[in-house]
Amino acid sequence: MIFVIGIGFQIVIYKVALYALFLNWIFTTKFKKVIQSISSNSFFLAFIIFYILYALSFFWSENQSFAIADLVLKIPILILPLIMLSHEPLSIKEINKLLLAFSLSVIVLNCYCFFDALFNYLNTRNINEFFYGSLTVNMHTAYQATFTSFSIFILVYIYLNKEYSHNWIFSFLIALQFLFLFLLSSRMQMLCLSVVTPIFLIFHYYLKQKIYLGFSYTILAFVVSYFLVSTPSVLNNRYKQTVSHISSIGNDSQNSDPRKFIWKKAIDVIKYNWLFGVGVGDVKDVLVSSYSKESSKPITDHAVDSTINILKANSKYLNTQVKKLTSDHTKLKKESENILIQQINKYKYFAKKQYNFHNQYLQTFATVGFFGLIILIYLLSHLFIVSIIKKDFIVSAFLFLIAMSFLTESMLERQAGVVFFTFFYLLLVMRFSLNKPA
Repeated sequence: MIFVIGIGFQIVIYKVALYALFLNWIFTTKFKKVIQSISSNSFFLAFIIFYILYALSFFWSENQSFAIADLVLKIPILILPLIMLSHEPLSIKEINKLLLAFSLSVIVLNCYCFFDALFNYLNTRNINEFFYGSLTVNMHTAYQATFTSFSIFILVYIYLNKEYSHNWIFSFLIALQFLFLFLLSSRMQMLCLSVVTPIFLIFHYYLKQKIYLGFSYTILAFVVSYFLVSTPSVLNNRYKQTVSHISSIGNDSQNSDPRKFIWKKAIDVIKYNWLFGVGVGDVKDVLVSSYSKESSKPITDHAVDSTINILKANSKYLNTQVKKLTSDHTKLKKESENILIQQINKYKYFAKKQYNFHNQYLQTFATVGFFGLIILIYLLSHLFIVSIIKKDFIVSAFLFLIAMSFLTESMLERQAGVVFFTFFYLLLVMRFSLNKPA
């Protein structure tokens, strides 16, 4: 329970609790029984193999000091399956208490962040104190938004199971967490909720033979969301930024999303190291080196001509720019040179900031190769299929949330992401294979 609450708050007590659990495991576990349990549970075994692949990649890493630091960061992927397999099987009721404890701790953290932002606002009178990075105090915004989304799923799940009599409290807490999610302004998490919410509402009221209510609440949710997004703030700017990114796909001069350019170099890294990866110690160095090489390339006539051809082929670009560029070669050449200069400056900035892959699938593929990627996809897809077959909402929602978050963040490169993903994945697996009667 201390471990779970510590994860929600993202304070050091979760690390202390993890050490205590591990020490208890060392001195009380019958290792023969653990080995038998591991071999009979493919999900737990997959986590252990996943970590072993990272550990083995140490031997073909040149930057061994970084490799050791990263392996320590990822150690929960190895020890949490061992600890949880050795623990007395939990009942559904016990698991639900842990989930609720996490959800409540996230709510408390969000409230603390809000009042901290309120205090800052009273000093600055800047409304943006309540949004995005200015709102959070002790963790990256993407992670706090992910935790908040999962807490919403937990509260809805407990509300539907009517485990507590005061359902109006859960209704209030769900609405509060939705509000915090908008304030955190994480685009991926809002996208996840915009997918999950209508599916849940329509299906839930369809089962009650009141599908019209499902559609009505869905429309209401999107209307309220649009009102919140339209209010002048960081959230509104990020919404406009997203629209701009989507509308300028294929047009590098108008697309300011760094991930597009990061992923280009990520694919280059993978292309030459696809089987075993570059190793846990070198993956960041190789990517940053790729940025540096790209930023030091000279602007050649060939590069300019290639960019000109891309511009000519891009009708969307030509519709938004001065169309006479096509007949004025000098202006078209100048525009192409400006695009190349912008790209060079982008990669210089990426190298300076040492950006990672910003995509867990690409990050894993580049680090430990094809086999590591297969294990990661197996962990997400297999359990998702099982949860659909067993009609387990909370497991399906969690996996959808994680799979989508992995698209835009390398979540397993921070311990907050490692612990969150590993622990709650394994806890939810226990609902299927390890639970005793509630």
